[in-house]
Amino acid sequence: MGNIIYDGYNFEDYSVVVSGSGTWDMPERNTQKDTVPGRHGALITDAGEFENVEIAYPAWIAHDFAEQYEQFSRMLALHTDKYYRLEDDYHPDYYRMARVVPGITPEPGTLNRSGRFTVRFDCKPQKWLRSGEEAVTIPAGKNVTLFNPVAYDAKPLVIAPQETEITFSSLSGGVARLHVYPTAYTPWVDVIYDAEIEEAMDSEGFSVNEYISQTHTIALKPGENIVSATKDIKICPRWWVV
Repeated sequence: MGNIIYDGYNFEDYSVVVSGSGTWDMPERNTQKDTVPGRHGALITDAGEFENVEIAYPAWIAHDFAEQYEQFSRMLALHTDKYYRLEDDYHPDYYRMARVVPGITPEPGTLNRSGRFTVRFDCKPQKWLRSGEEAVTIPAGKNVTLFNPVAYDAKPLVIAPQETEITFSSLSGGVARLHVYPTAYTPWVDVIYDAEIEEAMDSEGFSVNEYISQTHTIALKPGENIVSATKDIKICPRWWVV
């Protein structure tokens, strides 16, 4: 028996316990299969991406089912609109971003004292490493090595003062530069750049995309990466696996 914390909601608070038997599915690669006349076998085109994966948790409530399930289902109904953070006891080193799949059908026991059901989540393909959430400080003028321990490019979160130039280089080749220009409205606050969605905002929540430029996609390649900056910055690498 295990527990889930979803968007800060603890399933134990609703007397819900879950099994991890459905949490081991892997996402499918986004590929296209085409038949070519006169050629044996199919031609596979790889888009270089993964599809979402559905993760299912068999669950049950052992007592006070009617009252507990009503409150629990109300909470879940508020989480079908977008992705929220999903953590469980079965994968303590990782978390997912997931959306509740609506349409749970419970199976109440005798006199509604207990009941079983399955909670399903539509998950992004990545399992994010908790270790990748730790911010790493890059001192101004220093070359700092960040080692990507997994086989996938990581798209980091970069927190930098304005008027900063940041350089990313990897042993596998390639150099990318990110330039943060001074903004017209809040030149005294830091800028937060999300390389996953290529969006930037200042630390007060305003979009500052027009004050960012980059030469190539910002990514931390598998293995060693050298990062340097003209001012002190912080980077959350956001390592992930599937």
